[in-house]
Amino acid sequence: MERTQGAFDLINHPIFPAGAASLPGGTTQTLAYREEALSAGINQLIGSEWAVGVGYRHTYAELRTIFTQVPVSVATGADKFDQAVLHEGTFYANWNSPYGLFARAEVNWYSQELDGAEAGARINGKPGDDFWQANAQVGYRFHRNLCEVSAGVLNVTDTDYQLSPLTYLRELPHERTFFVRCRFSF
Repeated sequence: MERTQGAFDLINHPIFPAGAASLPGGTTQTLAYREEALSAGINQLIGSEWAVGVGYRHTYAELRTIFTQVPVSVATGADKFDQAVLHEGTFYANWNSPYGLFARAEVNWYSQELDGAEAGARINGKPGDDFWQANAQVGYRFHRNLCEVSAGVLNVTDTDYQLSPLTYLRELPHERTFFVRCRFSF
């Protein structure tokens, strides 16, 4: 993908009172993004009321950004390569009562590794992140699942994180979050 980024053109000419002027301009930026993902999961019913499962997802993403009109000798960031690998693991247990009550507990693990280069030189020290989050929910489903009322806690352990947005991930709570939900079906 190509787009034009705003920039200023510096012009040295005697027609300007100060001898030079900065005028609005633009420079071409080329972006090349690629993402690959692999996921697997195993779910098991235990009796008539319990279900447990595990899941794993591996996501690899890379982004190359080049400002084609800016020499690398002037700005090393004119040719930049970023790479991220995100590992996600999920462990959960569900309980569903025949009377409409239900509960869910899950533990999620996230680990991200980052790498990159500017002007062909590797960038050292890019931090990734590795953390766990636990969620819990209880609720009630009305007859024929036409309505559900539930409440719970996301990020029970109040764990903050610093993930790069290079790999797509739904927004996770950065702190302990209480919720109440009511869903209707027609």
